[in-house]
Amino acid sequence: MTFRTNLIYGRALKKLGLVEESERILELSKKKIHSMIKEDSIDVYGITKSIMDIGYSGDIQSSERLLFELTSRKRLSSEIVEKEHVGNFIGLVNDTLNRQKRMRLQDTLVSGKKLIREGEHELAFRLLEPYIVHKIENSAELFEQFAISAIKSGNEEAVARLIPIMSKRVNTTTAARFIETLDSMGQFKLHSQMIEQMSPKLLDSVKIIRSFFKVRLRYSGGMDAKEYLVRLCSIKKGSREISYFIDALCRQEFPSKEVVTLILTSGSRDVEKLACMLTVNQTRNNDSEIRAIFDKILLLPKIERSDSLTRKLFERSANLSFKMGDFEKSILLVERFSKEEKETEQMVASKLRSLLAIGNSVEGEFYLNQNSGVFSEIQNLRFRLELGQRDFVIEQVTEMKIDSLTIGESKRVAEILFRLNMHVEYCEIFHAPISKGDFTLSELTRYFHSLCKLGEEQRMIEEFEELRNFHSWSAESRAILAVAGYDFHLCEDYIEEIEIAISMEPNRAVVPIFVCESFISLERVDVSYYFLAKYIHLIQGSGKISELARKIGGALRDLEIEPNCICKENLTKKPIFSDVEAIRQLAKLVDSSGEKMIDGKRGRGKIAIHSHTLGIGGAERQVSLLLGLLSKGNVKSRDFSFITNAIPKGSDYTNSYYPKIEKHNIDIFEYNKPSDFYGTWVSEQDFDRILRHISPLKRNRILSMIAIYKKGDFNVAHTWQDWCNVYGGIAALLAGVDRVIMSGRTLPPEMKAILQARSGRSYKEAYKIILNLPGVEMIHNSNSGRAEYSKWLNVSEDNFGMIHNVINTRSMVRGAPKRSSEIKTGLGISKNDLVIGFVGRFSSDKRPWIFLSIADKILSNGDEEKTSPVLEEWVQKNQSLHIGDQGELEDATLRKELDSIENTHFIMVGDGPQLEKAKSIVDNSTILNGRVHIVGYSSEVNAYLRCMDCLVLTSKIEGLPNVIIEAQYSGVPVLTTNAGGARECIIEGETGIVVDSGSVELMASKLLEMINDSNFMTSASKKSRKFALKEFGQKTWIKRMNNLYGVQK
Repeated sequence: MTFRTNLIYGRALKKLGLVEESERILELSKKKIHSMIKEDSIDVYGITKSIMDIGYSGDIQSSERLLFELTSRKRLSSEIVEKEHVGNFIGLVNDTLNRQKRMRLQDTLVSGKKLIREGEHELAFRLLEPYIVHKIENSAELFEQFAISAIKSGNEEAVARLIPIMSKRVNTTTAARFIETLDSMGQFKLHSQMIEQMSPKLLDSVKIIRSFFKVRLRYSGGMDAKEYLVRLCSIKKGSREISYFIDALCRQEFPSKEVVTLILTSGSRDVEKLACMLTVNQTRNNDSEIRAIFDKILLLPKIERSDSLTRKLFERSANLSFKMGDFEKSILLVERFSKEEKETEQMVASKLRSLLAIGNSVEGEFYLNQNSGVFSEIQNLRFRLELGQRDFVIEQVTEMKIDSLTIGESKRVAEILFRLNMHVEYCEIFHAPISKGDFTLSELTRYFHSLCKLGEEQRMIEEFEELRNFHSWSAESRAILAVAGYDFHLCEDYIEEIEIAISMEPNRAVVPIFVCESFISLERVDVSYYFLAKYIHLIQGSGKISELARKIGGALRDLEIEPNCICKENLTKKPIFSDVEAIRQLAKLVDSSGEKMIDGKRGRGKIAIHSHTLGIGGAERQVSLLLGLLSKGNVKSRDFSFITNAIPKGSDYTNSYYPKIEKHNIDIFEYNKPSDFYGTWVSEQDFDRILRHISPLKRNRILSMIAIYKKGDFNVAHTWQDWCNVYGGIAALLAGVDRVIMSGRTLPPEMKAILQARSGRSYKEAYKIILNLPGVEMIHNSNSGRAEYSKWLNVSEDNFGMIHNVINTRSMVRGAPKRSSEIKTGLGISKNDLVIGFVGRFSSDKRPWIFLSIADKILSNGDEEKTSPVLEEWVQKNQSLHIGDQGELEDATLRKELDSIENTHFIMVGDGPQLEKAKSIVDNSTILNGRVHIVGYSSEVNAYLRCMDCLVLTSKIEGLPNVIIEAQYSGVPVLTTNAGGARECIIEGETGIVVDSGSVELMASKLLEMINDSNFMTSASKKSRKFALKEFGQKTWIKRMNNLYGVQK
């Protein structure tokens, strides 16, 4: 056996723990070579190779000794020449000498590193220079230390002299280390000289490419990117890293047509060319070329095993085709790859989402079951949720032992809880880490969002202040808190706070980059520009500078924003919202073609009803009723369709108004699908160029809505509620719809709760732009709403129409009396017991705590010692949400009124984020338990209304409350706060009472006055039904809607 064979065998023995046996075999092998050298006839090649292998094994001493013995043979010269082994022998000598030099070099590098660390750069330079002179090659550490010591000792010329020689003799690893050293030291000129001198093969390195693009941002005197690409394309067998180069290039600039030509003419593999072309066309937003590339990928002849580039290309293409709405192509790409290789996790996800997008839930579920092992438990639950298996997911999550999970695992579970709207559980998981300062911006945003959903705005405010007090010592945490503070209207000094955060780390770019990116996402390009301009000296050394500059600069250019108008003072006084400026630019396109669109389509009578959801809510109920009346032909139209974000699945579908319209077989368009799903369309105007500067989700929805409106060829777009009014309105106009009717429902966003104010911070200016466009009008469902929007927008009320809500009288009659009796019996309420009712969402807007507190006051006979302390705390925390003065009610007065009140029960019907909290309070209260019945969600609201003797509405915010109208039609008198159009839903003093204050005491007093006045209660019950039928009945509403659409007979 040769020495190499024995070396491999010996190493295997050593791994097995047989060290002595390993060493014995290697020693015997060396002795054998020694003996062979002494023989008369020898195998010069074999001995030379074995001596080199001994040196390779690390035994330099034995290698040198055997080489000396070999050279001592008298006939060696003739043997080498005769057998043509001159080259091998010279290689052996060079290898041995190089190993000797390297042995000494290692000691020198240890010393050099120490000298550099101690600042003795001149000594280090002198120590290392001889090794450079003696041409030691491919020691990355040597060249790194030499560059550092030479530059820091003022001997840059030595490095400059070395570059031409070095670029031709070192390997890629050494060259990359040297390049990165020059980059880190700011020696951009030397860096560029080295790049210029390198051969194409050396340039074909990820590290060198990355360093080139990094330096390119800070130094303009180096090689042009096109020249670099030319050199890569000149490599005969093709560049290995050309796709990495193209990715980096496209992040910094818009690729030219020459780049495409170079890629296509290069010697790279087809897979690499396709990957490059995909990147280029994505950057150029060339969808038709991207689709052509997908087709070429499908035609690839063979997929090489373990080819990571091919795998990534298929993953990327499948995901991209899904995002572009080409779901069938996404499925085909995954299936093509799976013919030869196993699908990756990303591919399975793309195919599964595509199957769900085309409505193939059965195959989607089967495919998920087949590939469930590909995903983690949490990922599986996410897909189950997309399949509509909400109840199953809730069951699985509930059974998880959160306490036994790691922080990372529990956070991933929390993401599922957030999507399930299980905000209590979500907050329980995140409260501890957030309190300790362990949070990202997205985590803090979701946490605050959940608190708002739970009606815990005051808690959010308090916790925000605590976080500022305890975690503002960290620059990044301070910046996150400032951004979240702006987002949730929690602080006005966010600009100053960000400036302080940046000053805490004056030499780092992390915080200013984070701030710029965050405000781009929040659609405040003015804030991003302000901080980019002010802290450009920090950001310019970062790889993010080019991307940020392109995004911000592109937004200023495309949205025609004047940079000189952006100053610190205007950031708060005159904010510039990217979506508003995008709408302003799009409005110009509508203006320029508006006359043509109107003349071309007037009077064709095809209507689009547009609501973001049909979830349980007042406006959504009106939309479902309208769709039903259109289907029956009561409201006239030539044709109509429904436009919405997404049709829910499973229990989400059941707990919505979709079952109400199912029988009508209405055409429904969903804009959660990509725009291309509704067919490709070419716009004469560059909508996407403008829309790319708003949030991706909003942009995609608008583009999809434009495609829907174009495909539907509608004459009228009737949008409902603020989001649809603003973004659906502009989409309809851009698609050529000649008439847009916007239904405003409640108070303006700024007057609502924090979440509504947050999402609608830009609506005011957007509304003003859209309302000035031809063919746009706005209606409200109450005079109150019309007046509030008029003041908010500074527009005359005469410019707004008003149509009250409608009630479905037919559904309210069927079986109600009998069912109401069954409900009372089931709740343990006797026939003659007094029932006070609440119907509404358990949310901050509806303020269920006031109703509970009224019940508590009455049932406890005004004895504060019996009052639930948890309920009292809930009321106190939300005092800021009350309307008007608190009012007072003396206990003696309350007790006197209560003398005649016996067997009183309170019923609460509805769902919402505060439901569980309300249930807990009732369950743990000796006063409320058994007398307050929390039903939760019910589809039998009308039956519950007929159980009631009086309905109490405690809302802070309302439009035109449907529940009051339905209560009036059911003959139930109403006590209500003066919220929205509530006053318009009753005949005040005859069918109900309006309380201007949100005071528990005052409302309790008014309630007692009502129910103790039997004459009023009897009269109110009779009058209320007639009033509701006349003002809110279907005949009246149908007539008004037909007049609105202009198709009345």
